[in-house]
Amino acid sequence: MQKLMQKIKKHLTRKLDKDDITLQELNELRKKGITLIDVRSVQEFQENHIDGAISIPEYKITKEILSRISPEEEIIVYCSTRTKK
Repeated sequence: MQKLMQKIKKHLTRKLDKDDITLQELNELRKKGITLIDVRSVQEFQENHIDGAISIPEYKITKEILSRISPEEEIIVYCSTRTKK
């Protein structure tokens, strides 16, 4: 049973890439007023998203970004990825 739990935990544990930030870093940036942009589909955004994020699906980003975000604003863009094994 312990080996099975280790295998499951391994698949649920995500290692940060060099450009990723931690939850603590994200919370600090949010306190400073950073804008979070969720580029997943509208349906995915409606199902679950980070509080305070705005939805601009990836396929609309080039058309909508300038009308919704000031060029002076600092932003973090996030999406969902799936690792293939």
